[in-house]
Amino acid sequence: MDSVPDVFVEALCAHLTWRDLETLESTSSSWTTKADIHFSKRRELTVVLHANDEGIQVTTLLYEEGVPFIIDPRYDQIERIYLLPFEDDSPPGKMVSPKHFTNKILPVLSSLVVHCQLDIFESLNQNVTDSVFNAFYSCVQLKKISTANYGKKCTEFIEHQIGLGHLTGLRLKGDGWPAQIISSIRSFLNSPILSKLDLRYSNLTLDFDMVTGFVGRFLDGDRPKRTCLCGPISFPLEDLRSFRPESIEDCSSSNGVNKNVAWALRTDPVFISMEIKDLYPFTKNSPTYISVCYATIY
Repeated sequence: MDSVPDVFVEALCAHLTWRDLETLESTSSSWTTKADIHFSKRRELTVVLHANDEGIQVTTLLYEEGVPFIIDPRYDQIERIYLLPFEDDSPPGKMVSPKHFTNKILPVLSSLVVHCQLDIFESLNQNVTDSVFNAFYSCVQLKKISTANYGKKCTEFIEHQIGLGHLTGLRLKGDGWPAQIISSIRSFLNSPILSKLDLRYSNLTLDFDMVTGFVGRFLDGDRPKRTCLCGPISFPLEDLRSFRPESIEDCSSSNGVNKNVAWALRTDPVFISMEIKDLYPFTKNSPTYISVCYATIY
């Protein structure tokens, strides 16, 4: 380790998490000093982008407090990016033109994201969202994405990000998602690092094979921690009672309204259950929305 060039150590430390830096500090090597410096100077930032037709206001937050948009690539990491429409009560920030945002700001942001969450709450400027999708198209540091469908580039961006294999969480909202994206969603459901897929507020539905495949992974012992699947289903909830019936623990309803199906996996002394719930039992003339998650009981 002592023969590794300093430039490599600097580049490595810049992309390590707090925990990894702490581990590196304890190695008692020449890397310890570098790790200690990065640990003490590390800032994990949230960048909020408020956009309108005139430009984009860039606000940088550290522990929810506004800080100047002065970023040190050696020690700063961006862990969250939020895109929202500009409002009169938006917090003060640096206002830049769309051209400056695309050519100057986005390259900086995309180079500094580490295990980042990208949330697009709403966009009134198609050019801005397209620029964001282009900038982060091949970024492997995006771990969670939440967005509505903002056109062809958005769909291509989501499909490509799923294909890269680094996403852990995905939330798709709104109408207009094309049927073609279901193929990528099926692939995401098989990801070994999947933590959450949420389709509740979209026009997309989960079919029987998608849900039973997810449950089957659980029953076969492939259980990533804190995994959750939410969304409307395209089949009667009761059909799930025919899937792996030998593992079904309880199909009864605690209040006579919700229609629940629960499977159990016993690996003594651990009892693990996965339950599917109808989230909106009083909703009429609409698909059943389910939530699939599991709990471990010792």
